[in-house]
Amino acid sequence: MGEIAARLKSFNSCNIGLSFFLAWSYMTVFTSSVYTGEGDPFGIERLWMVSAAAQVVAALIGLALGRAGKLRAGKGWGIMGAVAALAGNIALWLCFKGPDLYWALLPFTGIAIGISMASFSVMWGARLARADYSQIEFDVLGSFAIAFALYCITLPMKLNGIPQLIIASVLPVASAWLALRNGQQDASREDERATRAYAQPHARETLRGNGSTFVMMGSLWVIAAFLRVIYTPYGAADTFMHYFAPFFLACIASIVLFGALVWLARHINVTLAFRWAIPFFLASLAAVCFDPFSVGFYSIAYTLNYLGMFGVQVSLWMAMAKFARRNPGAAPLAFMGYLVASGVGIMAGGALGSMAWEQFAGTQRLAVALVVLSLCAFLALLLGFSPHWRTPGTVKRVVKASSFSTGGASEQKGDPGAPASGNAKSAAETSDEASSDTFPQLSEEEMLSLLIRNKARSLQQEFGLTARETEIAELLLAGRSRPYIRDELMISLNTVHTHASNIFSKCGVHSQQELIDLARGK
Repeated sequence: MGEIAARLKSFNSCNIGLSFFLAWSYMTVFTSSVYTGEGDPFGIERLWMVSAAAQVVAALIGLALGRAGKLRAGKGWGIMGAVAALAGNIALWLCFKGPDLYWALLPFTGIAIGISMASFSVMWGARLARADYSQIEFDVLGSFAIAFALYCITLPMKLNGIPQLIIASVLPVASAWLALRNGQQDASREDERATRAYAQPHARETLRGNGSTFVMMGSLWVIAAFLRVIYTPYGAADTFMHYFAPFFLACIASIVLFGALVWLARHINVTLAFRWAIPFFLASLAAVCFDPFSVGFYSIAYTLNYLGMFGVQVSLWMAMAKFARRNPGAAPLAFMGYLVASGVGIMAGGALGSMAWEQFAGTQRLAVALVVLSLCAFLALLLGFSPHWRTPGTVKRVVKASSFSTGGASEQKGDPGAPASGNAKSAAETSDEASSDTFPQLSEEEMLSLLIRNKARSLQQEFGLTARETEIAELLLAGRSRPYIRDELMISLNTVHTHASNIFSKCGVHSQQELIDLARGK
């Protein structure tokens, strides 16, 4: 309970504003509660594609500035996102007052919303990357849960009037304010330094080496956008059953199932998005196959498609934040890369879906959908389905000098699962104790890593730890949190907890800090 309370406190002080941004995004372009349903039957789908195009352009400009070392992160992201969101909300509300206004304002509306999406995504991505693995998972899942709750509360209040516009406008403003509160100037300067550092050639190479990962992300959004268009139950008389109920059920199911998945999965990375989404996308096709002309079955397919889409969002936000956590300064450019991938995928999928709806009927649409899904799945296999973003490059058990030697957490200060800072010796002194004369070719970090490994082996010999327990003990001594260990060793979080409990029991300690103290005394 104490750890959960600490996570909640950190979430409330740092990243709760992400949930307001996500709720606003659902209110505008996913299943818009501002949209009145008049005019173009593909109104929201067209708006989604225009805003996706705008976010692609904004992200490409950001990538170019980052390459030149001129990109600046900080509070400007939140201010720009809030202003663009307000302009987009007003234009969106006016869009559906008549066909003439719709076609006149659609480009401006999409551009404003796309710029806001890009700004908020980069800002919150950079903030998430400053948390440790445990906090990233907690904050992302918590943000989506709150966003779903906020949207499901506001959707039945679809008033076609000023109150709904006010609600949609308060959310992005609240998100920006929460990002800037409590002395965030220091955090903004940290983001700026990190972004400038990532403009260096060696850092850009890390991002460029994951190009296939971005392609995989984009292919998922092609499927999600395509199925959303062809599954929308156009003309349904009961909007509650055919629109609100599917979204509501998908929200509840995705949070419950993904919470269980975080506990049971062997790693949280980009490939998890595929493992989650493909079964739900296939199930949605099966639902429509029962009756390609039934609005009810289309509503079931609509629900399953949203369930798959939500899982894609949650897993990709977690994966990107963790990738950026491992690569300081990567967050702004990594999230811009994701914006390009998702934007291109949404445009392609939306355009294909609109074409399929207008040109084909019934089972023919299902055949086209199966072809699109098969091609995207084949693309993932062709690219090797490689989980680059779990850990870039070769896995090295090298820890920073602030972890074992000083007692500070190697992932994040204040990590409840990592050791607190103490009065231990410096890294240089520790390296001397490890006999630097014997290993003159090793760097300070490698010497420290060797020392920790030797300490873990000493615990193995004295307390009878198994090989896997010794491996986990080494990571615990390095100050790694349990979600980090789960992703590193590709075992479930439940398995990590079991091994950690066995290690503590055999060594006669009760916490990670006590295990570190025990190892230091040897």
